[in-house]
Amino acid sequence: MTEPNSMVNLNKREIAVFNQVVSVALGGKRCPTKAELHSGLTSRLAYKGYLRIEVGARNYRVITILFGPMRGLSTFRPEGFNPHMIVDAGGIRRIGEKPKAVITNIERRGPPSAPRPLTREELER
Repeated sequence: MTEPNSMVNLNKREIAVFNQVVSVALGGKRCPTKAELHSGLTSRLAYKGYLRIEVGARNYRVITILFGPMRGLSTFRPEGFNPHMIVDAGGIRRIGEKPKAVITNIERRGPPSAPRPLTREELER
């Protein structure tokens, strides 16, 4: 996908979310939660090439602006932030291993145990 050259292709909600991200980045604040940013719209802006989203442990996100005069500006990036996923115009890319917070119960639990033989009382029921 080519870089966006204007905001003409964005609807009002996408423009509002983009402006919200810019104002948060200008203030050097932490990225708002999905609920505060209308879930899905930041990803849509990333797919269109306006933003780059890095996701770390416990869903902590750093959003970098890729369009306009604030290009290159990011929301607060804590020391030691290590993203495991990046969302941008290239799609979704996972980096390295899953963080412990994302490991599913099945991976944590292991395989089921072998069945045990039934007793005579259990067979007679």
